[in-house]
This record gives sequence, structure tokens and C-alpha cells, in this order.
Amino acid sequence: MDHLRRHGVPFGISITATRQNAETVLSDQFLDHFFREKGAIYAWLFQYMPIGRSSSMDMMVTPEQRQWMLRRESELILGRKLFLIDFWNGGALSVGCISAGRAGGYFYVDWNGNISPCVFFPYSIDNIYEIYKSNRSLSSVLSAPLFESIRAWQQDHRKNGPEKRTRNLFAPCPIRDHYGFAHDAIRRFDARPMDEDAARAIQDREYRTGMVEYGRRTAELLDPIWERDIYPGK
Repeated sequence: MDHLRRHGVPFGISITATRQNAETVLSDQFLDHFFREKGAIYAWLFQYMPIGRSSSMDMMVTPEQRQWMLRRESELILGRKLFLIDFWNGGALSVGCISAGRAGGYFYVDWNGNISPCVFFPYSIDNIYEIYKSNRSLSSVLSAPLFESIRAWQQDHRKNGPEKRTRNLFAPCPIRDHYGFAHDAIRRFDARPMDEDAARAIQDREYRTGMVEYGRRTAELLDPIWERDIYPGK
């Protein structure tokens, strides 16, 4: 970082927030070190997602911590003018989930060529090698039923029901904040686990129950903030 700053190269930091460190990584001391002392121009914050090797729901930030983080991040962004992006709490900045190849969004291709809606959604619907062997284009994955289902869910989340109200974009993620939908879609469209850990997760009833409950409690805390402060009367 010192070398980058000395030579005028802009850089930022990437942080993982967990149940053990959420308050630390958003503290003045921590952020002052990187923004003021080291010269970072942005911070990209990922809340720990319990998927993959040795995953544990005990490391997730609690819904209560997530509520605190949202308020703290607002202070840092609006008050201190820090360029700070929280991959989940900042969902309003991207108008919700950007996975499954939505307009302005992306999808993920891993090092084995497996294609999934998102790097945090490790269930594949195709493989880039198989696509080219069958003379298809990469964009053909956009018409995969799983991708179409996720994009329909995204649209519904942004403009839901007869009143066309945008639902809480502080909780925009289908697999983290609305796991019941993701689980059912993975099953319905026979998406393939991209590793052994993803295979275990989709079979684990305790994992499913825990993720659904996490989403329910998160909505209980964050929906009122969205309705009161961001989307009142719209």
C-alpha cells in the first residue's frame, strides 16, 4: 500500500465482516488506518456467507449486528464521505441483486468452466466447455430456467404486487436473505453443486432452517428501516 500510494496508483481494501469482527472493521481506528494513513480510496465489505469449506453459521454477522452495520455504514458514507460498499446492506445502490445476468449485472464462471448465477450461489446450470462443444454462445445461459427464475424474482422484489412497491433492498440476496426461494429453485431446476460443500449444504435441513430463520429475523429488523426512511409512502 505504501508503494502504491507513493507512485500514485489508486487502490482499495476488501474486508470480510464476521460475528467476531463486525464492530472492529467499521471502527474509526480501523478505517482511519486504511483510508487516512495508508491512502485507500474505497473499501469493499463482504459479510461472511456460510457456504464452502468448513462453513459455519456461527460466523455470520447476527441480524442485530447487520442492523447496526447499516446505521454505522450510513454514518460513514454520508457523514465522513467514505467510499464504502457493503455487498448486502448496500443492495439499494445496485437496485437489488445483480446475479443471473440481469441488465447491468453478471453471472459467474469458475476455474472449471462451471456457470452459476453468482459467486455466492455455487450451483451450476451449465459449463463453458460444453457450451462451445455444442456450438452455443455463452449468452445462451441467460435463457436457462434457473437464471430466468432468479431474474423474475429480482423483478418481483424491485416492483412487487399490485401496488408495485419496491421491497427492502437492504436484504436483496436470494440465497442469503431469502434462502427458501433459492433452495427451492436449486431443487426445481436441478442445478448442480459446484463442490462437495455446496452438495452437503443443499441436503442439510439444519442449514436450510437456519438460513431461512436468518432471513426472517433480518427482514424483521431491516424492513421497518426501509419502509420508514427509504421508501415511505411510495
